[in-house]
Amino acid sequence: MLAGPRRQRLLEVRDVLPYHAPEGRYGRGGGRKEFATRPGEREVIDRMKVLREGGLAVDKIAAALNAEHANPRAGQQWYPTSVYRILKAAEAM
Repeated sequence: MLAGPRRQRLLEVRDVLPYHAPEGRYGRGGGRKEFATRPGEREVIDRMKVLREGGLAVDKIAAALNAEHANPRAGQQWYPTSVYRILKAAEAM
């Protein structure tokens, strides 16, 4: 275990360097890819935006997407948290 000035210097360097996800098997980058990179995902985001602009809350949007059988990337149903995060990321684009 490092202690004292060496530890402090290591922590300073670590905070400055950018974090890169470790590469997985076969040289692929680790971690999830951002939404809207696969076919059909852009249309789902557009649908979310239309529903949100229509005044629906995220829980109602999730229920509407589930009723329309718009499957999420992983899992079998949409959750309000997922809808919220995707809409928030779409605003930043």
